[in-house]
Amino acid sequence: AVFYLYFSTMNNVNSILILLMCGFCSISCEEELIIKHTEETKIVVNAILQVDEVIEVEVSKSRNILDSEDEIDWIRNADVFLSGSEDLYKEQLVYQGNGIFVSQQIGRFSEIYDLEIRHPSYEDVGATAAMPDKAKGQLRLIEIEDNDQSQSFFELEIENETEDNFYIWEMFYETEVQQKISITSLDNKTDNILPDETQTREKIFMSAKKVDAQVLNSSFVAEDLNPENASLVKVRLFSVNEDMYNYYKSLELYKNSVKNYIEPVEIFSNVNNGLGIFGAYSESVIKLTQ
Repeated sequence: AVFYLYFSTMNNVNSILILLMCGFCSISCEEELIIKHTEETKIVVNAILQVDEVIEVEVSKSRNILDSEDEIDWIRNADVFLSGSEDLYKEQLVYQGNGIFVSQQIGRFSEIYDLEIRHPSYEDVGATAAMPDKAKGQLRLIEIEDNDQSQSFFELEIENETEDNFYIWEMFYETEVQQKISITSLDNKTDNILPDETQTREKIFMSAKKVDAQVLNSSFVAEDLNPENASLVKVRLFSVNEDMYNYYKSLELYKNSVKNYIEPVEIFSNVNNGLGIFGAYSESVIKLTQ
């Protein structure tokens, strides 16, 4: 049997999921990700924690791809528990509707969260997510080549205070509306996600796992950026935990497989006895250093 996994864009995960799935484009409320799965129906978790945002956990179940029903199979009568390492609390989340269980807690830096879900019809599921610290950095404009294809060269310097950090970033500028910029990495410090990494993309991935350098530098080029707008650019820098990093990478591979009509890539999951993602991230916006 083949099952659908459903991940919807809840309020507190909207920015991340749209960022990774569609790059802040307009999308429908739910996205369907097809995952091959040969076992029994399982609980599906969708929870992406963000600093200073109320913690919400979306719970549904996988279903057979041959099912004719279009609606997501929300799980409403589960017992969902969240515990944190800082205050050693354990809280039962309150059901709000549409499969969403809400905590009284907000995401906090350096907190380690444990999630536990119980339901009489399924195995107990669990997952752990550590909230990463907010990343700091500087963005410098190195050079502008104003030719037939205008190119602007930048360097991003990230303060890497601890080991095993993971980063994702994108570039944009704001005039009347926010404009994303296509960027290409120029060094071997970033991770190769797709088979052909020479192609321009909207996000760059960098793993600092087992790297003890306190400063990370990466160079990249912005394609077709009007030189007049070069001074307006900013970088949106995400610091993510390792599970989220692997999840994002699998999403990029999945999008590439769909785009190129090849066998879909399985989406990474860190949910024990279930499917889905329980992760965390923090976000920084870095302006150009004058």
